[in-house]
Amino acid sequence: LRYVAHTVRHILEAASVRVERARRAIACHFGCPVNLDSHDEVCGLLYGKLGLPVKQRTAKGNPSTNESALRLIEGLHPVVAPLLEYRTSLPLQH
Repeated sequence: LRYVAHTVRHILEAASVRVERARRAIACHFGCPVNLDSHDEVCGLLYGKLGLPVKQRTAKGNPSTNESALRLIEGLHPVVAPLLEYRTSLPLQH
């Protein structure tokens, strides 16, 4: 049981490090902190400021910023990789 608790703690700490590394990389790219939990802010940066193509839309027709949408534009700009890292690591912290 101690081993399991230690392993879980290690996984959570690693996820926390990845989340912070992703936040710093994205903030460094844009020159300011970015609220990565805000769909509108991320959408505005990716599809507005950077002009990346919208490859997937939400049910309401808005550009999507979910993981599958980000995977479709992953190679088009270097900021997408840390955003994906953030999105895939964050659930481990909750």
